[in-house]
Amino acid sequence: MRKDFQSEGYYTWYRYSKRHTAEYASWKKNVLSLITRVRGEESRLYTDLVGTEKNYSEIMPCSVFLAFLNTLEELSGQDEAGAGRQVTGTSSERSPEPRQAGSPEPGPAAVDDAPQPFHALYAAEEGAGKGLKTEAQTEAAPRPSPPATAKPSQERQAGHRGPAAAAGPRGNTEQLRAMRLEALKTYSVLIDISRELLTPRRGFPEAGGKAAGVCSLAAKNLRADPLLLNCVTFATRDDYIYAHTVNVLILSLAMAHRLALTESDLELLSFCALFHDIGMPRFRELYAKDRQLTDREFSRLSLHVEEGISAVEELSWMEPDFKAKAQKIIGQVHERTDGKGYPSGLKADGIEPLAQIIGVADVYEALTHPRPWRKAIHPYETFRQLIEKPQKGFRPDILKALIQALSIYPPGSLAKLSQGEIARVLRTHEGAFTKPLVEVLIEADGSLADGRLADLFENPIKQSIKSPVSLADLAVKYPEFAKALEEELWWDPVKALDRLHDGPAVARGGIL
Repeated sequence: MRKDFQSEGYYTWYRYSKRHTAEYASWKKNVLSLITRVRGEESRLYTDLVGTEKNYSEIMPCSVFLAFLNTLEELSGQDEAGAGRQVTGTSSERSPEPRQAGSPEPGPAAVDDAPQPFHALYAAEEGAGKGLKTEAQTEAAPRPSPPATAKPSQERQAGHRGPAAAAGPRGNTEQLRAMRLEALKTYSVLIDISRELLTPRRGFPEAGGKAAGVCSLAAKNLRADPLLLNCVTFATRDDYIYAHTVNVLILSLAMAHRLALTESDLELLSFCALFHDIGMPRFRELYAKDRQLTDREFSRLSLHVEEGISAVEELSWMEPDFKAKAQKIIGQVHERTDGKGYPSGLKADGIEPLAQIIGVADVYEALTHPRPWRKAIHPYETFRQLIEKPQKGFRPDILKALIQALSIYPPGSLAKLSQGEIARVLRTHEGAFTKPLVEVLIEADGSLADGRLADLFENPIKQSIKSPVSLADLAVKYPEFAKALEEELWWDPVKALDRLHDGPAVARGGIL
């Protein structure tokens, strides 16, 4: 089952679940029986998994499968670390992360992140202020496992680099490929729900009810697999808003992790990021134009904020308090601290911090992706604009969180190395902006590379990033190669999986 699940992706899981009907049902029953014997039916591990099975088997079968599988693996990891017991029957590509001596035993990750309704996860806080709340500033969250406490800088850096990067590129191509596969699966799910939400007359309230599970899936996978950040380079050809919405969600979550938001704020943020442009479909004839909008047209387009607030009102399943806060944040995403935003021209402290997070992600994503009337801007240049132009109106701490999450050479961006090679960034290392893990595309002598990996962090004296490279720069000398790379940026799940296994059409063996 897992082989079928991994090889085809979330978007075709429903086909394969039918061929495993009896086996799948029996396997889930055995997992629950095992948890009953080891932890008991009163345990949160058991009750949450039963709830996930009951509520999401029909609408999110792939997430239910993952919840069962990951819970079993987490249980196995806890037993091995504790009493030395070993649970057999399921293997795992990735072992649970080791705990520090003396730290509390982690709760079941799969159950913790299993799809749950937002109103069940979000506890309204009486008298909540407008500042961003961290775990240190609030009482224990109602979730089973609070986020781990901050580690010393060296340990945090090693953790941020991840097992593949820490071990160096040799022998880790398959591990990176497996992580990339998981990222593509998650991205596929997010794109599907984005299309459903943003396509008119497709049952918006019903699709809105699935959003909680999708956001939870994104948050969970981003924590476990940083390669999900590579996917924010994708764009959707038929309508850019589909990928834009998903990319803003991922970027917002990445920033939230850097800002150490509480679980309740994280839930609210992820929902609002997914719904921040929910009013845009009413104005497709405007945002799809192949030229810049006139002032009058832009004024009309800005009404999408009010449309979005009205759309959220239709979600009858949502708790009133959560809905009111979500509508307020969605209404402020385009406000700026200098008062030059819209629709209300709010300033500084008048803007909700969560709205500022989504606003930064929204602007960064828009600038680094093509629009019908312009080309994409290189991430490096985008950061330079955001940093050098304070009139953009963003809080410095939130802008800093974006830079910390992505680095100035984000995953997916192209760069020239100090020895002359041209490479694509795969993963960044915390605090080492010019020394990421890269995939070499063109050798220093100008020949096409075979997609070999180079961890610049391991050789800081010999190699580092020298300068950014745009597709336009690359096209001067390598027009066909640049065209192939540009084509890869358009989201197509089938082609993405083909490239994963076969490598780019021009240079076989690439990771992305």
